Amino acid sequence: MVSLEYYQDAVELMATGPRPEQIVSFKPSEKLQERARELVFKEKEGDISIEEKIELDQILFFDHIMRLIKARARHYLSPQ
Repeated sequence: MVSLEYYQDAVELMATGPRPEQIVSFKPSEKLQERARELVFKEKEGDISIEEKIELDQILFFDHIMRLIKARARHYLSPQ
């Protein structure tokens, strides 16, 4: 399972009432990015455990949610 520490930066950002610019520029921590790359590699090699597959799915779901949030933030940044 993905530890909550992976989400800490996003949680911290959202808790501060960020401006759209801050949301758009948000990036996951280097630790999360590296772990995601590792898990994707393991999956491609067919060497991923069930627990790691669950972790990868959670990371990808988190990424999807952040993309949706960023898309909405970009909408608020664009001229109306």
